[in-house]
Amino acid sequence: MALRYIGDLKIEIRYHDQDYFFGKIHTTSGYVWKFSGLKAKLPYAYDSPQAYDRMAKEAVGFGSYFTSDNRGDVPVGAPSPEVADVIKEESQGNEVVRRTP
Repeated sequence: MALRYIGDLKIEIRYHDQDYFFGKIHTTSGYVWKFSGLKAKLPYAYDSPQAYDRMAKEAVGFGSYFTSDNRGDVPVGAPSPEVADVIKEESQGNEVVRRTP
């Protein structure tokens, strides 16, 4: 397991068999969104620090996409609108992935 930070979010991420990642996004307001089945096609080792950085960014991107203003075809596993709103707000539109708080 690796911990990554984007904005005010804490992301727990684990590599799973066959190029898949799963984990949780923790918000400062107490929400936790569990994600799984995040598929990776990476130019580096799947268990490398760079892979965890990239997949944390992907998880936050997916988790913040289906906000209360964007609820068209919502895929299975997407967070609730309320949680997606908080993930978007707490990521602060930040693309920077940190390895320490």
